[in-house]
Amino acid sequence: MKTTLLLALLALAAMPALAGDNPMKPGMWEITTQTEMPGMPYKMPPMTFKHCITPAMLARNNGLDEQKSPPGTHCERSKMNISGNQAEWSLSCTGKTNMSGHGTVTWDSANSYHGETHLTMDMGGHTNNVTQTMQGRRIGECSK
Repeated sequence: MKTTLLLALLALAAMPALAGDNPMKPGMWEITTQTEMPGMPYKMPPMTFKHCITPAMLARNNGLDEQKSPPGTHCERSKMNISGNQAEWSLSCTGKTNMSGHGTVTWDSANSYHGETHLTMDMGGHTNNVTQTMQGRRIGECSK
């Protein structure tokens, strides 16, 4: 369960919100992630959550949404490259869970995107490789 929560937080952290020529439209977004971790005794079910992206979020921090870190872990996003409707980045986390990896996202339109992250996690001395696919779609305005 801890791994599932950690990966859900990382999905949100990895999702770039870009300013300027941002192909992403503000509003309520529904994000679905599918995580694959070789060696797991079962396939992890997809996780779907909603996240409000405001115009202020799109304009702040040179266009990058705040980096969210799981409790007890500090994550930093680096090597952000943006070209047209695609973004690539690297992610490194230290603390309770040490991990590193990279991700990509492609905006299909102002209302949808898809992407993938590849992470290497050190969990209690065991190294796990994790692949996470994500799809996001704008489902309307943010509720007040």
